[in-house]
Amino acid sequence: MYLFLKEIGLSKESSFFGATILPFTGFFIAWLTWGTIVTSAMFLPLILLSIEKLSKKINPFWFLIISFSTSQTFFGGHLQTALYVLLAAVLYLAFKMSQSKDFRFLIVTVVGILLGALLASIQLLPTIELLN
Repeated sequence: MYLFLKEIGLSKESSFFGATILPFTGFFIAWLTWGTIVTSAMFLPLILLSIEKLSKKINPFWFLIISFSTSQTFFGGHLQTALYVLLAAVLYLAFKMSQSKDFRFLIVTVVGILLGALLASIQLLPTIELLN
């Protein structure tokens, strides 16, 4: 969270405060006993940082990071929280698109998120089959 907050222009003190507060929010504390929920949610700042970095400059490193963090969100083991994280990422992506209008950035980011879901399909497909 610290790196994301620094990237969007906050001061060191504000970024440190935000990064310190995030793990102690009600959501993380309330679900601490179920590690799968926190494990799925903890990749949200990394996904947001990747979107922010890709909006400024398309870089293969941040493309791989967004793919990795998306897959790890699904591998965390709680599908509902993973979908909430992806919803937050899509909303932030829509916000960034309203500012830049760079469709290359949109395509690269969406492909990175889809690649992460594809990497996680080894877990997602049996889960979907179990639900049916």
